[in-house]
Amino acid sequence: MFRPVPVDKVIGHGELIELGGSIIKVHEHPGHTPGSVSYSMQITENNYLYDVAIVNMGTINPGVSLIENVTHPSVDRDFATTFERQKSMPVDIWVSVHAGFYQLHKKYQPGNVYDPLTFYDPDGFQNTVAKFEKIYLAKRREEVEGLEYQREHTSHSFPGLGNRAEITHQGPKIPLANQ
Repeated sequence: MFRPVPVDKVIGHGELIELGGSIIKVHEHPGHTPGSVSYSMQITENNYLYDVAIVNMGTINPGVSLIENVTHPSVDRDFATTFERQKSMPVDIWVSVHAGFYQLHKKYQPGNVYDPLTFYDPDGFQNTVAKFEKIYLAKRREEVEGLEYQREHTSHSFPGLGNRAEITHQGPKIPLANQ
C-alpha cells in the first residue's frame, strides 16, 4: 500500500490554491464519496476568459443506500449539497474522471488540432448535473417509499397482549411466560 504523507493543510470548500501562477478554487462535492472535491479556475486563451472545471460528478455507486447508510450517514444530504453546488458553478469548459460523462470521444479524436473550444460545453455540464440529480432523486424517492411501506406492513400488535408482542418482518416476538 502507500505510505502516509504528512498533511501541510486541509483544504475546504471555496478555498483557493495557487499553483504555478494559476488560482484553483476548491469545491467540496461529497456525494459520490466523502471528501470528494472538484476544482475550477479561470484560463485565458486567445484573449477569451474561460471558466474551466475538473468535476467529480454526483454518481451513486451500486448498492449504496441513501437513507439508511451506516458507513456514510450523511450521504443523502451530501448528494443534495453536491448538486446544489454544481448547479451554481460557472462552467464553460469541463472534464471529469469518466470520459463518457463529458463526451470525450465525441469531442476529441487523437490527432485533432488543438482548439480551446473542443471542450467548450456549458450546457452539457448543466445537463449532466441535471441527469445525475434526477437519478439521485428517483433513487431517494424509491428508498423513502420502500421504508414507508416496510414500516406500514411489517409491525403489527396482537389484541390482548398490549405492547408485549409484535410481529416484525422477522416473525413474532412472543414474551416468555414469566415476563
